[in-house]
Amino acid sequence: MRSRSQHDSGPPFPWIFILACTALLVLGNALLALHHHQQHTRIIIASSETLFATIAQRVQQNLSSLYRGPAQALNLLAHDPIDRANTLERRLAYLDKLTQVLVELPHLDAVYLSWPNGDFMLVRPLLESDIRERFDAPEPASWMVWHIGSLAGQRESEYRFYDPSLRLVKARQVNAGHFDAREQDWYRMAQQSPRPVLAPPYLFHSTSEFGISVARAAESGVVLGADITLQRLSAALAGHGLTPSSELLLYDSEGTVVAYRDARRIKSPTHVTALRLPGFQELGSTLIARLAEDGYETERQTSLVLEGQRWLVLQQRLNLPSLSGIFLGVMVPEAELLVTARSLHHRSLLTGVLGSLLLIPLFWLIARWTLQRKL
Repeated sequence: MRSRSQHDSGPPFPWIFILACTALLVLGNALLALHHHQQHTRIIIASSETLFATIAQRVQQNLSSLYRGPAQALNLLAHDPIDRANTLERRLAYLDKLTQVLVELPHLDAVYLSWPNGDFMLVRPLLESDIRERFDAPEPASWMVWHIGSLAGQRESEYRFYDPSLRLVKARQVNAGHFDAREQDWYRMAQQSPRPVLAPPYLFHSTSEFGISVARAAESGVVLGADITLQRLSAALAGHGLTPSSELLLYDSEGTVVAYRDARRIKSPTHVTALRLPGFQELGSTLIARLAEDGYETERQTSLVLEGQRWLVLQQRLNLPSLSGIFLGVMVPEAELLVTARSLHHRSLLTGVLGSLLLIPLFWLIARWTLQRKL
């Protein structure tokens, strides 16, 4: 009876064999996924030099395009009779052309002309609420003209506000203070060059914002200029971060930050009595402050452990003939850069586990078939 019972039930099913095969398959897939993860990690880290070079090239091209457009517009205006207009009425006849430049180049804050006798005319769009409040612009106004001229031997300064159709909305006399465009760096630099020049960052007189000016002298001696705020430069950096926590900034050889991905930190002067741009130590970032420890003119590509994680670091002088002495700083957390490698690792591991589970029925059938043949 015992012998027959054993024959009917057959030999015990080899679960240990199936489990061992499955474990070996899972382990093999895990090791393969780990190998792929390590390979992807090495590739990404090794290619950081290429990634940084791409960032630097894109930033350089972006900054060059910010300068190139205004320079071309000023070259065209310099050959226009506007520079020989000697009365406000004649100058306002070119308002349509000046506003068109601002429409086509929306990164410009203003365009203006400065005559050798001290006359000055500036045109700016009234798009932002803080600008409208600063100049107390009437509601229908879309454009503002600031004109300084001579009338009966007296210097007069006024704001003129225009609607979108360039119809005058309101004119208001204002005090120009001690402002004289001929004393500005952009005016002097333009007088000494046959080509458009780019003045280093400074505080704009009319808006108290920091920015740079593109200027060009006409044959008559009139200097034409256009302003670009540092907020616009910072916006040009914002789109170049590799990861959410990446840090990007532009700074000069003195450690002065001229553009930062968070424009709010450099939009306004840091001190009321000493109007200047912030330095490395004043952005509120210990990471960026660490870059200054080895000197502002350091050029390097390295990795540093900061705040408990490893960062890939680039400090490089940009090749900008129009704005020399500007450096690009980039800091990328290695962990965020390797997110792609980790994602591939997890997918490979999951694929291996699922594949192993799907193979269990196959092992079961093979084992049953093997046992039946032995019987």
